[in-house]
Amino acid sequence: MSIAYLVEHAWGLSNSYLCRLQQKQQKAKEGAATCATIFEPSSTAKTPSKARCVIDDYELAEKLFTTSYLYAVSECRRQGRANLDAVDQKLYHQRFKAAKEKFKTLDDDTRVVWEFQRRAHLSRHATIKDQIICAIKTNPKCSWRSIEQEIDHWCCDATIRRWVISREGYRTYAERIIPALSPEQKRKHLEFAKRFQNNWGLGGGKFLLVHYDEKWFWGLVMRRDAKMCEELGIDAVSYKAYHRSHVSKVMGIAVTAFAFKDSIENGGDGLKIGFYRAQTNKVAKKLVRQAVRQDDGSIKRTGAVIREKGDLYLVDCNVTGSSEGTPDDPKFALKKLFEHHIFQKLDGLVAAGGQYEGYIPVIQGDNAGPHAEKEYFNWCKAQCEQRGWHWEPQAPQMPHMNNLDLSVFPCMSRRHCAAARERGGLHVLKQDEIWDAAEDVWSTLPSSKIASGFVQCSRIASKVIALEGGNDFVGNKIENGIHCDIRKDYNETPTGLSRKDGEMINPPAPATAV
Repeated sequence: MSIAYLVEHAWGLSNSYLCRLQQKQQKAKEGAATCATIFEPSSTAKTPSKARCVIDDYELAEKLFTTSYLYAVSECRRQGRANLDAVDQKLYHQRFKAAKEKFKTLDDDTRVVWEFQRRAHLSRHATIKDQIICAIKTNPKCSWRSIEQEIDHWCCDATIRRWVISREGYRTYAERIIPALSPEQKRKHLEFAKRFQNNWGLGGGKFLLVHYDEKWFWGLVMRRDAKMCEELGIDAVSYKAYHRSHVSKVMGIAVTAFAFKDSIENGGDGLKIGFYRAQTNKVAKKLVRQAVRQDDGSIKRTGAVIREKGDLYLVDCNVTGSSEGTPDDPKFALKKLFEHHIFQKLDGLVAAGGQYEGYIPVIQGDNAGPHAEKEYFNWCKAQCEQRGWHWEPQAPQMPHMNNLDLSVFPCMSRRHCAAARERGGLHVLKQDEIWDAAEDVWSTLPSSKIASGFVQCSRIASKVIALEGGNDFVGNKIENGIHCDIRKDYNETPTGLSRKDGEMINPPAPATAV
């Protein structure tokens, strides 16, 4: 980190301060071994971040904004409007110096006018700070130059920038969109969070909390902060596509679980119940050949035979609750998935002799269309009641209470992108290649990652309760947002998480029957 960087960025001062300091050192002839003080505190500036600035220092503004200074600035702007050619710093200083010399030749009446201009300029000093703050609040993404225009060029953009970034707590952040909740949705969020924290009114015991959801995996995802270096021969790489729709994608349905005793805060085991591709069989109506792109960019199916008429082949399709579609338009039914796969696997885990014998499954999904379909919903709920399990759909617009949306899918997305590039560099994967990479990521996903997402859900429930059902914390990274210090309180184990302090949290009291 250079001294110039500290002066300009950390302290909010210009490089001219550094030049003046170096000149002062040379005049004083203090010697090479002397350690120089880069910032000299004064009675009005106790720390480097509080350096004097015309925005909050009227005496400095009065000293800087003289009649000749304001006239010279006005002349430079007038010349800039008359000639729109680019002006470098050297030419600008020449024009500015010439304008100040020209001011000396003005008649007394004109000088009086500029004295009034100076007084009017200084009279705005008391409101400039509030105007800058208002401009940033109105558009946090606005440039420093646009703020200068907003305050009618009272001071330059560089001065505004130095003043703002030198204030305590200044930082940049990523703007986010979070769900807008109605009063009724907030009520449901609060009710669900309380029920989640209270073990669904069941009191203490052994539970197997199950989450499921869907996600698209793409054949190519462009990332920021890619590395290049001309000296090392690493060039910037771009990818050309005919259209965004040419980037293939595949939908996967993931099911995870968390086995715990009495309280989620006690830690437990993270489980991968299953990972399924949303596809089903379809009957080919005609012979299909491989597509071949021609020299003119058109596509003709003149390649090898892919399938013949009457052949069965797998196609990716939309997810529904219970409908399996038609032979021409098949669908992937969640009811069929749960009937033939999920319930059978959970039966084996909690049955006598199973790995989690005696645990009570609690199944939670979101309120997406297929999940809320009446026939599917009622069937799943009935199946759970027959087994003594619990079907607990989460509140609407509440992805931050689902382990998959919260932790697993973001992790898988990053790893899938890396795995896709390892399979041949920057290119669009075909659908089968996308799924193979996704399965590899799923197979290597550690149990601790799954477990941490469930514990995070529990702590986020506390934040929802504190905000009475609100979700304002979701996009607020400054106050930790959705982060809950899981690594600080838990150790990763081969099967999940364990508390570092070794304590066991008592279970909540069971709900009292009315």
